Amino acid sequence: MPVNSYGDLARAYALRNQSTLLKTEIEKLNLELSSGQTADIADHLGGSYSRLTSIERDMRVLEGFDVSISEAEQYADLAQAQLEQISDVSATFARSVIAGDSSNSVSSTEALANEARVQFSTVVSLLNSEAAGRSLFAGDMTDQNPLVSASDILTEIEAVVAGATSATDVETALDTWFADPLGFDAFAYTGSDTALAPFQMSESAEVSVDIRANDDVFKNTLKSLAMAAMATSSGVTLSGTDKSALFRASGENLLTAETNIVSRQASVGLLQEQVAGWKVRNQTEMSGLEYAKSALLSIDPYEAATELEAAQFQLESLYTVTVRLSQLSLVNFLR
Repeated sequence: MPVNSYGDLARAYALRNQSTLLKTEIEKLNLELSSGQTADIADHLGGSYSRLTSIERDMRVLEGFDVSISEAEQYADLAQAQLEQISDVSATFARSVIAGDSSNSVSSTEALANEARVQFSTVVSLLNSEAAGRSLFAGDMTDQNPLVSASDILTEIEAVVAGATSATDVETALDTWFADPLGFDAFAYTGSDTALAPFQMSESAEVSVDIRANDDVFKNTLKSLAMAAMATSSGVTLSGTDKSALFRASGENLLTAETNIVSRQASVGLLQEQVAGWKVRNQTEMSGLEYAKSALLSIDPYEAATELEAAQFQLESLYTVTVRLSQLSLVNFLR
Protein backbone atom coordinates (compact mmCIF):
# COMPACT_ATOMS: atom_id res chain seq x y z
CA MET A 1 0.00 0.00 0.00
CA PRO A 2 1.58 3.31 -1.11
CA VAL A 3 2.05 6.01 1.53
CA ASN A 4 1.97 9.69 0.55
CA SER A 5 4.03 11.96 2.80
CA TYR A 6 5.77 15.33 2.72
CA GLY A 7 9.36 15.91 3.56
CA ASP A 8 10.17 18.39 6.31
CA LEU A 9 11.21 21.15 3.87
CA ALA A 10 8.15 20.69 1.66
CA ARG A 11 5.87 20.73 4.68
CA ALA A 12 7.53 23.86 6.06
CA TYR A 13 7.14 25.61 2.70
CA ALA A 14 3.47 24.63 2.46
CA LEU A 15 2.78 25.94 5.96
CA ARG A 16 4.65 29.18 5.31
CA ASN A 17 2.81 29.69 2.01
CA GLN A 18 -0.55 29.09 3.66
CA SER A 19 0.38 31.54 6.44
CA THR A 20 1.28 34.23 3.90
CA LEU A 21 -2.00 33.76 2.04
CA LEU A 22 -4.01 34.05 5.24
CA LYS A 23 -2.12 37.18 6.37
CA THR A 24 -2.74 38.79 2.98
CA GLU A 25 -6.43 37.95 3.20
CA ILE A 26 -6.65 39.39 6.72
CA GLU A 27 -4.95 42.63 5.62
CA LYS A 28 -7.37 42.91 2.70
CA LEU A 29 -10.41 42.34 4.90
CA ASN A 30 -9.16 44.84 7.50
CA LEU A 31 -8.72 47.43 4.74
CA GLU A 32 -12.20 46.77 3.40
CA LEU A 33 -13.76 47.07 6.85
CA SER A 34 -12.01 50.37 7.55
CA SER A 35 -12.81 51.92 4.14
CA GLY A 36 -16.13 50.26 3.40
CA GLN A 37 -14.83 49.66 -0.15
CA THR A 38 -13.66 46.53 -1.88
CA ALA A 39 -9.91 45.95 -2.11
CA ASP A 40 -10.31 43.62 -5.09
CA ILE A 41 -12.25 45.54 -7.72
CA ALA A 42 -11.98 42.89 -10.43
CA ASP A 43 -13.43 40.18 -8.19
CA HIS A 44 -16.09 42.52 -6.74
CA LEU A 45 -17.35 43.57 -10.18
CA GLY A 46 -17.04 40.14 -11.68
CA GLY A 47 -14.75 41.51 -14.37
CA SER A 48 -17.39 43.96 -15.69
CA TYR A 49 -15.83 47.43 -15.60
CA SER A 50 -18.19 49.30 -17.95
CA ARG A 51 -20.22 51.07 -15.24
CA LEU A 52 -17.13 52.02 -13.21
CA THR A 53 -15.30 53.23 -16.32
CA SER A 54 -18.27 55.41 -17.28
CA ILE A 55 -18.47 56.97 -13.81
CA GLU A 56 -14.73 57.70 -13.66
CA ARG A 57 -14.78 59.19 -17.17
CA ASP A 58 -17.61 61.56 -16.17
CA MET A 59 -15.67 62.52 -13.02
CA ARG A 60 -12.56 63.38 -15.05
CA VAL A 61 -14.64 65.53 -17.40
CA LEU A 62 -16.14 67.41 -14.46
CA GLU A 63 -12.68 67.93 -12.96
CA GLY A 64 -11.64 69.57 -16.23
CA PHE A 65 -14.66 71.88 -16.13
CA ASP A 66 -13.89 72.67 -12.49
CA VAL A 67 -10.55 74.12 -13.64
CA SER A 68 -12.33 76.32 -16.20
CA ILE A 69 -14.90 77.37 -13.61
CA SER A 70 -12.15 78.32 -11.15
CA GLU A 71 -10.41 80.39 -13.84
CA ALA A 72 -13.67 82.14 -14.73
CA GLU A 73 -14.40 82.79 -11.06
CA GLN A 74 -10.95 84.26 -10.49
CA TYR A 75 -11.19 86.41 -13.62
CA ALA A 76 -14.65 87.74 -12.77
CA ASP A 77 -13.85 88.48 -9.13
CA LEU A 78 -10.65 90.38 -9.92
CA ALA A 79 -12.18 92.22 -12.89
CA GLN A 80 -15.06 93.31 -10.66
CA ALA A 81 -12.63 94.53 -8.01
CA GLN A 82 -10.64 96.54 -10.57
CA LEU A 83 -13.78 98.08 -12.05
CA GLU A 84 -14.92 99.09 -8.59
CA GLN A 85 -11.61 100.82 -7.95
CA ILE A 86 -11.75 102.63 -11.30
CA SER A 87 -15.27 103.77 -10.43
CA ASP A 88 -14.04 105.02 -7.05
CA VAL A 89 -11.19 106.92 -8.72
CA SER A 90 -13.63 108.61 -11.10
CA ALA A 91 -16.08 109.59 -8.36
CA THR A 92 -13.41 110.79 -5.94
CA PHE A 93 -11.54 112.94 -8.45
CA ALA A 94 -14.79 114.31 -9.90
CA ARG A 95 -15.76 115.54 -6.43
CA SER A 96 -12.28 117.02 -5.98
CA VAL A 97 -12.34 119.08 -9.18
CA ILE A 98 -15.93 120.19 -8.69
CA ALA A 99 -15.17 121.29 -5.12
CA GLY A 100 -11.95 123.06 -6.16
CA ASP A 101 -13.31 124.56 -9.36
CA SER A 102 -14.08 127.93 -7.79
CA SER A 103 -10.46 128.50 -6.82
CA ASN A 104 -8.12 129.89 -9.47
CA SER A 105 -5.08 129.95 -7.22
CA VAL A 106 -1.86 128.59 -8.68
CA SER A 107 -1.41 126.14 -5.81
CA SER A 108 -4.92 124.75 -6.17
CA THR A 109 -4.56 124.40 -9.93
CA GLU A 110 -1.21 122.65 -9.65
CA ALA A 111 -2.53 120.32 -6.95
CA LEU A 112 -5.53 119.27 -9.03
CA ALA A 113 -3.45 118.75 -12.17
CA ASN A 114 -0.91 116.67 -10.25
CA GLU A 115 -3.69 114.63 -8.65
CA ALA A 116 -5.12 114.02 -12.12
CA ARG A 117 -1.78 112.60 -13.25
CA VAL A 118 -1.64 110.33 -10.21
CA GLN A 119 -5.18 109.02 -10.78
CA PHE A 120 -4.47 108.62 -14.52
CA SER A 121 -1.56 106.34 -13.59
CA THR A 122 -3.79 104.48 -11.12
CA VAL A 123 -6.41 103.73 -13.78
CA VAL A 124 -3.75 102.56 -16.27
CA SER A 125 -2.30 100.28 -13.59
CA LEU A 126 -5.75 98.84 -12.81
CA LEU A 127 -6.41 98.18 -16.50
CA ASN A 128 -3.06 96.40 -16.73
CA SER A 129 -4.02 94.00 -13.92
CA GLU A 130 -3.53 90.25 -14.21
CA ALA A 131 -5.22 87.15 -12.85
CA ALA A 132 -2.99 84.08 -12.58
CA GLY A 133 -0.52 85.64 -15.01
CA ARG A 134 -3.21 86.52 -17.58
CA SER A 135 -4.16 90.10 -18.45
CA LEU A 136 -7.75 90.95 -17.58
CA PHE A 137 -8.49 93.63 -20.16
CA ALA A 138 -6.31 92.73 -23.16
CA GLY A 139 -8.84 90.55 -25.00
CA ASP A 140 -7.39 87.23 -26.12
CA MET A 141 -3.80 88.55 -25.89
CA THR A 142 -3.56 87.58 -22.24
CA ASP A 143 0.23 87.37 -22.19
CA GLN A 144 0.83 91.12 -22.24
CA ASN A 145 -0.45 94.38 -20.76
CA PRO A 146 -3.20 96.07 -22.76
CA LEU A 147 -1.75 99.55 -22.23
CA VAL A 148 1.70 101.11 -22.42
CA SER A 149 2.90 102.96 -19.33
CA ALA A 150 0.95 105.92 -18.00
CA SER A 151 3.99 108.18 -18.33
CA ASP A 152 4.34 107.31 -22.03
CA ILE A 153 0.67 108.04 -22.67
CA LEU A 154 0.79 111.36 -20.82
CA THR A 155 3.93 112.38 -22.72
CA GLU A 156 2.16 111.63 -26.01
CA ILE A 157 -0.92 113.57 -24.89
CA GLU A 158 1.22 116.58 -24.02
CA ALA A 159 2.48 116.55 -27.62
CA VAL A 160 -1.11 116.23 -28.88
CA VAL A 161 -2.35 119.32 -26.98
CA ALA A 162 0.82 121.38 -27.47
CA GLY A 163 0.05 124.86 -28.72
CA ALA A 164 -3.50 124.96 -27.33
CA THR A 165 -4.56 128.40 -26.10
CA SER A 166 -8.03 127.63 -24.79
CA ALA A 167 -9.96 124.94 -22.95
CA THR A 168 -11.83 124.22 -26.17
CA ASP A 169 -8.56 123.60 -28.00
CA VAL A 170 -7.47 121.07 -25.38
CA GLU A 171 -10.83 119.29 -25.33
CA THR A 172 -10.97 119.10 -29.13
CA ALA A 173 -7.42 117.74 -29.38
CA LEU A 174 -8.15 115.10 -26.75
CA ASP A 175 -11.50 114.12 -28.30
CA THR A 176 -9.80 113.66 -31.66
CA TRP A 177 -6.83 111.67 -30.34
CA PHE A 178 -8.88 109.29 -28.20
CA ALA A 179 -11.41 108.67 -31.01
CA ASP A 180 -8.89 108.34 -33.86
CA PRO A 181 -7.87 104.71 -34.57
CA LEU A 182 -4.39 106.09 -35.18
CA GLY A 183 -4.44 107.89 -31.84
CA PHE A 184 -5.08 106.12 -28.53
CA ASP A 185 -5.78 102.72 -30.09
CA ALA A 186 -2.57 102.76 -32.12
CA PHE A 187 -0.26 104.32 -29.54
CA ALA A 188 -1.54 103.31 -26.11
CA TYR A 189 -3.54 100.09 -26.60
CA THR A 190 -1.41 96.97 -27.10
CA GLY A 191 -4.10 94.37 -26.46
CA SER A 192 -6.22 92.43 -28.93
CA ASP A 193 -9.29 93.49 -30.87
CA THR A 194 -10.64 89.98 -30.27
CA ALA A 195 -12.54 89.22 -27.09
CA LEU A 196 -11.23 86.86 -24.45
CA ALA A 197 -12.15 83.26 -25.27
CA PRO A 198 -15.29 82.01 -23.47
CA PHE A 199 -14.96 79.88 -20.34
CA GLN A 200 -16.28 76.33 -20.78
CA MET A 201 -18.74 75.41 -18.03
CA SER A 202 -19.90 72.06 -19.43
CA GLU A 203 -19.76 70.10 -22.67
CA SER A 204 -22.51 72.31 -24.12
CA ALA A 205 -22.33 75.57 -22.15
CA GLU A 206 -19.88 78.44 -21.97
CA VAL A 207 -19.87 81.94 -20.49
CA SER A 208 -18.05 85.08 -21.56
CA VAL A 209 -17.75 88.82 -21.10
CA ASP A 210 -15.97 91.26 -23.42
CA ILE A 211 -14.33 94.11 -21.50
CA ARG A 212 -11.11 95.52 -22.91
CA ALA A 213 -8.91 98.48 -22.01
CA ASN A 214 -9.81 100.22 -25.29
CA ASP A 215 -13.49 100.18 -24.36
CA ASP A 216 -14.99 103.67 -24.74
CA VAL A 217 -15.85 103.80 -21.04
CA PHE A 218 -12.18 103.48 -20.08
CA LYS A 219 -11.02 105.81 -22.83
CA ASN A 220 -13.47 108.44 -21.59
CA THR A 221 -12.22 108.01 -18.03
CA LEU A 222 -8.61 108.41 -19.10
CA LYS A 223 -9.49 111.33 -21.38
CA SER A 224 -11.26 113.12 -18.53
CA LEU A 225 -8.30 112.67 -16.20
CA ALA A 226 -5.89 113.75 -18.95
CA MET A 227 -8.00 116.85 -19.51
CA ALA A 228 -7.40 117.97 -15.93
CA ALA A 229 -3.74 116.94 -16.06
CA MET A 230 -3.12 119.08 -19.16
CA ALA A 231 -4.38 122.23 -17.45
CA THR A 232 -0.84 122.95 -16.29
CA SER A 233 1.08 121.39 -19.18
CA SER A 234 4.06 123.47 -20.28
CA GLY A 235 2.93 123.11 -23.90
CA VAL A 236 -0.36 124.98 -23.48
CA THR A 237 -1.14 128.62 -22.73
CA LEU A 238 -4.36 128.83 -20.73
CA SER A 239 -5.99 131.53 -18.66
CA GLY A 240 -7.31 130.84 -15.19
CA THR A 241 -10.81 130.72 -16.63
CA ASP A 242 -9.78 128.13 -19.24
CA LYS A 243 -8.13 125.99 -16.58
CA SER A 244 -11.29 126.12 -14.48
CA ALA A 245 -13.31 125.15 -17.55
CA LEU A 246 -11.06 122.11 -18.11
CA PHE A 247 -11.42 121.00 -14.50
CA ARG A 248 -15.19 121.44 -14.63
CA ALA A 249 -15.46 119.48 -17.89
CA SER A 250 -13.19 116.80 -16.45
CA GLY A 251 -15.39 116.36 -13.38
CA GLU A 252 -18.63 116.25 -15.37
CA ASN A 253 -17.22 113.76 -17.86
CA LEU A 254 -15.91 111.55 -15.06
CA LEU A 255 -19.36 111.37 -13.48
CA THR A 256 -20.77 110.25 -16.83
CA ALA A 257 -17.94 107.73 -17.25
CA GLU A 258 -18.60 106.38 -13.76
CA THR A 259 -22.20 105.63 -14.74
CA ASN A 260 -20.96 103.67 -17.75
CA ILE A 261 -18.45 101.80 -15.59
CA VAL A 262 -21.37 100.66 -13.43
CA SER A 263 -22.91 99.06 -16.53
CA ARG A 264 -19.68 97.13 -17.08
CA GLN A 265 -19.77 96.05 -13.46
CA ALA A 266 -23.26 94.72 -14.09
CA SER A 267 -21.95 92.67 -17.02
CA VAL A 268 -19.23 91.17 -14.86
CA GLY A 269 -21.78 90.62 -12.09
CA LEU A 270 -23.88 88.57 -14.50
CA LEU A 271 -20.79 86.51 -15.33
CA GLN A 272 -20.15 85.96 -11.61
CA GLU A 273 -23.74 84.80 -11.16
CA GLN A 274 -23.51 82.38 -14.09
CA VAL A 275 -20.20 80.96 -12.88
CA ALA A 276 -21.53 80.52 -9.35
CA GLY A 277 -24.54 78.63 -10.73
CA TRP A 278 -22.38 76.28 -12.79
CA LYS A 279 -20.05 75.76 -9.84
CA VAL A 280 -22.93 74.55 -7.67
CA ARG A 281 -24.33 72.44 -10.50
CA ASN A 282 -21.01 70.71 -11.20
CA GLN A 283 -20.34 70.14 -7.50
CA THR A 284 -23.76 68.53 -7.16
CA GLU A 285 -23.13 66.31 -10.18
CA MET A 286 -19.69 65.36 -8.85
CA SER A 287 -21.21 64.42 -5.49
CA GLY A 288 -23.70 62.20 -7.29
CA LEU A 289 -20.94 60.45 -9.25
CA GLU A 290 -18.84 59.97 -6.12
CA TYR A 291 -21.85 58.41 -4.38
CA ALA A 292 -22.52 56.12 -7.37
CA LYS A 293 -18.87 55.00 -7.42
CA SER A 294 -18.88 54.42 -3.68
CA ALA A 295 -22.08 52.38 -3.91
CA LEU A 296 -20.67 50.33 -6.79
CA LEU A 297 -17.52 49.42 -4.85
CA SER A 298 -19.04 49.14 -1.38
CA ILE A 299 -18.90 45.89 0.57
CA ASP A 300 -21.21 44.25 3.10
CA PRO A 301 -19.51 45.05 6.43
CA TYR A 302 -21.20 42.11 8.21
CA GLU A 303 -20.02 39.67 5.56
CA ALA A 304 -16.50 41.14 5.62
CA ALA A 305 -16.38 40.90 9.43
CA THR A 306 -17.45 37.25 9.26
CA GLU A 307 -14.78 36.47 6.67
CA LEU A 308 -12.15 38.28 8.75
CA GLU A 309 -13.05 36.27 11.83
CA ALA A 310 -12.84 33.04 9.84
CA ALA A 311 -9.46 33.99 8.35
CA GLN A 312 -8.08 34.89 11.78
CA PHE A 313 -9.29 31.56 13.17
CA GLN A 314 -7.64 29.70 10.29
CA LEU A 315 -4.37 31.54 10.90
CA GLU A 316 -4.48 30.73 14.62
CA SER A 317 -5.21 27.08 13.80
CA LEU A 318 -2.31 27.04 11.36
CA TYR A 319 0.03 28.38 14.05
CA THR A 320 -1.18 25.67 16.43
CA VAL A 321 -0.55 22.92 13.86
CA THR A 322 2.87 24.38 13.04
CA VAL A 323 3.88 24.36 16.70
CA ARG A 324 2.74 20.78 17.19
CA LEU A 325 4.51 19.58 14.05
CA SER A 326 7.71 21.30 15.13
CA GLN A 327 7.64 19.25 18.33
CA LEU A 328 7.44 15.88 16.54
CA SER A 329 10.58 13.73 16.73
CA LEU A 330 11.43 10.01 16.81
CA VAL A 331 12.50 10.27 20.44
CA ASN A 332 9.17 11.82 21.44
CA PHE A 333 7.32 9.25 19.36
CA LEU A 334 9.07 6.31 21.10
CA ARG A 335 8.46 7.65 24.61
